[in-house]
Amino acid sequence: MCLAVPAKIIAINGEEAVVEMDGVRRTAVVSLIKDPQIGDYVLLHAGFAIRKWSEEDVREYNEIMQGIGRVQGSAVHGSTFARLSRSAVPRRADFSSESPNREPPNREPLNHAIQ
Repeated sequence: MCLAVPAKIIAINGEEAVVEMDGVRRTAVVSLIKDPQIGDYVLLHAGFAIRKWSEEDVREYNEIMQGIGRVQGSAVHGSTFARLSRSAVPRRADFSSESPNREPPNREPLNHAIQ
């Protein structure tokens, strides 16, 4: 299943930006959208900003997600959304000895998933 989520651009450095989704920050490639600016909302898929969104788009998305959560009996916001965001958006790997992210992600190798 593919998942795209709305995110807000917090900082820009060339073709990359720091984006935030429900308090979760990630690096994203913004070269696919026209004139990205700090404060813009973007639709983020696999670490790429693929489209700009308006505040109204984001508000509607959040209402839909909350409605889905009520139908399923649980709220789809806060920590649940953050968990979805963390799994959907790749984080730039930094395995240097001084990095808090020096351990590789705990993911099953592809060759095991195929077997």
